[in-house]
Amino acid sequence: MWEVYLYTELDSALFYAKEAISVAKIINDKVWIAKILNTQGVVYWLMGSYDKAQGLLFKSVDIGKELKNEKLISSAQTNIGLIYYRKGDLDKAIEYLNQSLLINKKLNNKKNIVSIQTNIGLIYNAKGLYDKAIEIYQDNVKLLSEFEDNKLLGSVYSNLANVYSEIGRYDEVINLSFKSLKIKEKYGDSLGMAISYSNIGEFYIKLGNTAKALDYLKKGLIVKEKVGYRVGVAESLYNIGQLYLKQGNLNEALGYFKKSNIICVEIEYKKGIANAWKGIADVYFEQDEIEYAKTYYGKALTISYELDNKKMISGLLTSLGKIQIEKGEYINAIGKLNEALSLAQKINSKSKIKEAAYEMFTSYKAIGNYNKALQMHELFLVTKDSIQNVEISKELMQQDLTYKYQKQSLADSLTFAKKQEIKNLEIEGQALQLASEKTQRTALWMALVLVILFATYFYRNNLKKQRTNQVIQNQKEELESKNDEIERQHNNLLEVNLEVKKLNDSLEVKVNERTLELVKSINQLRYYHNDLAHNVRAPLATLMGLVNLIQDHRFDSEENEKVLRLLRTNTNKMNTVIRGISQNMTEFDEYWEDKMGKNEEQDRIG
Repeated sequence: MWEVYLYTELDSALFYAKEAISVAKIINDKVWIAKILNTQGVVYWLMGSYDKAQGLLFKSVDIGKELKNEKLISSAQTNIGLIYYRKGDLDKAIEYLNQSLLINKKLNNKKNIVSIQTNIGLIYNAKGLYDKAIEIYQDNVKLLSEFEDNKLLGSVYSNLANVYSEIGRYDEVINLSFKSLKIKEKYGDSLGMAISYSNIGEFYIKLGNTAKALDYLKKGLIVKEKVGYRVGVAESLYNIGQLYLKQGNLNEALGYFKKSNIICVEIEYKKGIANAWKGIADVYFEQDEIEYAKTYYGKALTISYELDNKKMISGLLTSLGKIQIEKGEYINAIGKLNEALSLAQKINSKSKIKEAAYEMFTSYKAIGNYNKALQMHELFLVTKDSIQNVEISKELMQQDLTYKYQKQSLADSLTFAKKQEIKNLEIEGQALQLASEKTQRTALWMALVLVILFATYFYRNNLKKQRTNQVIQNQKEELESKNDEIERQHNNLLEVNLEVKKLNDSLEVKVNERTLELVKSINQLRYYHNDLAHNVRAPLATLMGLVNLIQDHRFDSEENEKVLRLLRTNTNKMNTVIRGISQNMTEFDEYWEDKMGKNEEQDRIG
């Protein structure tokens, strides 16, 4: 839908494109998204929002590269190149257009090749490379002869007419301009028709037919304003200003130049700004406001150097030279005029050569350099004669056109009124039909938008419910899993408790057994204690008494024998007791080592 309005109603095209891209994003159709971004870029470009347009077009290129879709890449690159052309960056424009051209040659897409070459021809024309521009346009005409649908031919003819106008081929200009207009009318190309009206108006300015020129220029302006083509509006305002300047209506001219300049500054259209400033400077020069004129010529010249527009540079240098002549600064004037003449000769612009040569003749004559003055005067005359021949051709052409018009008017006089009435009825019917179709289309789109909005709402609501249910299901599954884990842990805990109980019961038995054994051992130790207390202390007491006796008395041999016998006897008793204790202790140790070993083994088994 947006494509229907692309070259007729830019606001509508933008509205429908925004609606379409919303749908494309919902269904994630990247090819569709890239195409709509490209269309939005073209709309913003035609409306003069160059930076915004390029941002959208670069996004389209990125998607094309992601999808490896060369058609998408090429389409966006072409439009990026055209924006650079409008911004005055001709080198960047050629770079992007050539990239796009290579892709289409690879794909053998002849219609796209024609479209891109047509745009490259615009740049050749801007650079003053007229032969190259004519060559590329003639090649396009041959390529398009292979197709029945020759909509592109209208643009080719229009651009070729502009080139012929630059070099004075006015017979070709009028022929191609009307051919172009006829094709654009056939296909209902409103914007193309507006451009053709403007081109024909400019041609009539050169022919000197100001009435027809103004008629066509205003026709073009009305359509461009309706479409919203701000660049074209600015150009038409400038051309109307030029027409009023030629008529000597300086106030009207100044008003149109200023209106053009406002738009060009808003949309950053550098070539348009330079043209408007030159127009304003021309008015001030005619009004003898020399300093104002110099300022505006200088500003226009700065931009012209940025754009590398040699024809414009040459004309502005000549204008600045004229100001210096007015101020009596002839040497400075000659410097600027010499540069202007060199550029004019380089691009073979006869009108600019004539202007520069005449002003140089005036300057050399003023400083007394008659030799140089003569050379410049001769160059001026030669160029003037050449231009006069062209002017004669223009006059003959004007007469021929007038004759053909009168002849055609006479032939159609009998049926004109009837045809006009039928045509008016047809136009009225078409207007009503178009209005009805537009209303239906608007209603259809509004209904479609509502359907999409409701569908989107229900889709998102359903999606939200599904996500909520999924979350609940996940939580349920997670809870069940945790319950199972708790159950397993509970069973494990019961098993551990049983095992602990068994161990406790076993431990109690073992404790009782070991307690009995310990009691037995204690009793055994008590026995050893009693044995030690009675059996050892008795012989020891005897020995202690005998020792004291020996210390206190002296005995005879019989008594000594008796004492010694007693000592031996008690010593043997003590020895026997000590051996018995030692034997009992050894048995006790062996008993406990054996017992402890068995207990450790049972503990390991348990």
